[in-house]
Parts: sequence; C-alpha cells; structure tokens
Amino acid sequence: MLKARHAGGEKRDDYAEPTGLFAGVLQKAMKIRYLVIGGGVALVVISLLLYPRIGKELFPDVDAGVFEVRVKTTPGKRIEETEKLIIQLEKVIAGVIPKEEIETVMANIGLPTGKGAGFSTMLSPNSGPDTAFMVVTLHQEGRKNSTRDYVKTLRREFAEKFPQEQFLSVSGGAINAALNAGVATPINVQVSAGSTAATREAAEKVVERVRQIDGTADVQIAQSLDYPQFDVRVDRTRAAYFGLSQKTIAENISTALTSSIGHAETIWVDPKTGVDFYMGVQYK
Repeated sequence: MLKARHAGGEKRDDYAEPTGLFAGVLQKAMKIRYLVIGGGVALVVISLLLYPRIGKELFPDVDAGVFEVRVKTTPGKRIEETEKLIIQLEKVIAGVIPKEEIETVMANIGLPTGKGAGFSTMLSPNSGPDTAFMVVTLHQEGRKNSTRDYVKTLRREFAEKFPQEQFLSVSGGAINAALNAGVATPINVQVSAGSTAATREAAEKVVERVRQIDGTADVQIAQSLDYPQFDVRVDRTRAAYFGLSQKTIAENISTALTSSIGHAETIWVDPKTGVDFYMGVQYK
C-alpha cells in the first residue's frame, strides 16, 4: 500500500479541515445542530402545504389571448336558428369580458358549399348547419383577468343559460395544439364495438364515468348521434316498369329536399367581375 508523504518524509493528512466562511458557518451550525435539524424538518413540512398549488402540466399554461368555443345545438337545427343562438352567445361574452379587452369575435356557422368546399370542410370542426365555432381574440395589454379565467366563467355561464346545447372550449394557442397532436382536447378516447348501437352505448358509459373525475370539463361525444334522417324504400322492380333507376330516384329526392348542387353543379360566371357562382335548383 502506498502512502503519500511530504518532501520531508512526514505523513500528509488526506482530509483537510474546512477554512474560511464555510468553516465558520459549519462550526456554528454544529453547536446548534438540533435546532438546524428541526428547522430543516419544519421547512419540509411547510413546503408540503404548497403541494395542491403545484402544476401538473408538461408545459406551463400559456396565455395566448385567444380561445375558441365550439357549439353543438340540437341535431338538425336550421342554420338560421343556429345564427340566432350565436348572437345570444356573443351577448354573453360581451357581458363577461369588458368591451375594451376584446379585439375581435369571429363566428363560423355550418359548412361551406361551392368551389373549394371539400378542403374548407376538412379544416372546419363543424359538421352541419347545427354546429358552429367562435374565435375570441383578446388584447394582450390592459386585461384584468387571464384567458383561462374568462373561459372558466363563460363555461359556467353557457351551461346555466343554454343547458340543451353542448360547448367545447379550446385555449392555449399553438403550444397546446402541438401537444394535443391537432386534437381539440388533451385527452381523446376512441370507442369501437360490433355495431353502431353498441358503440353508442359504450361511449355514453365512458362519458358518464369520465365526468365524475375531478378536473374534467366539456366531456362529450364528438359525433352527432341523433341527426334526423329521411329513409326511402324503393321497390326497384316496380320502379323499373316506369323507367326509373335507383340513381334517378335518389337525385330527384335530393333535389326536392336540398337542391341539385350535390349531383348536378351549375356554374355561372359574372361577365363583369369574372367571379364564378355555384347555382342549384330546388323544388318548391
């Protein structure tokens, strides 16, 4: 075994005593060691009181000053009635958020039609004339409350004044959108079963269980399950005697109930402006 020695042959101590300010503090702490230990334990106990206020998010909440409210009314409601509801919602927003703090309020109702409707439909969360979404932009300066506080207040106001409608509040800006992988909510549950009825029953049970969890909000099924429909049964044999095919019957029913724009698009170009318009015919 080798031992370190000084040049004079004396044995060198492997551990040197602390010096300076640290040595003074350490000596004083050792004299009152029980008080120091008790103070450390007391600080740990006191810090436990802050546990309920510790955030549990991967990233801290970002107040982007923008939030979105997605609205689902009674399935099958006409777009005119949905527009009236949106006007009432705008009045509620104006009553909660001061006018000087609101920069813009944009509402989008129903689905687009005409040229480019397919791509626009992919970008819209709406599924029909009974759905809409509102985007509220707030000023970054001079606000009394945060965006999250306003969203909580509006969620409560909407639930009290419009109990039959469904609302989904989306906030957090681009950061939350990236963390949620493009989905509006941070938790997205997908349910599958052997039939539509079984899937609906399972989804409704999941919704009821999730609503019982503390901290959850806006728990709902994304799809409209009770949308009104019109079923037509055609006797193809008898229809064939009259020279009618299934396609002809479907197109005539579609023209009578909606318009011909779905199967026979007609485009008219304004000769003065060059703007094209989609035209459809509907039976009176």
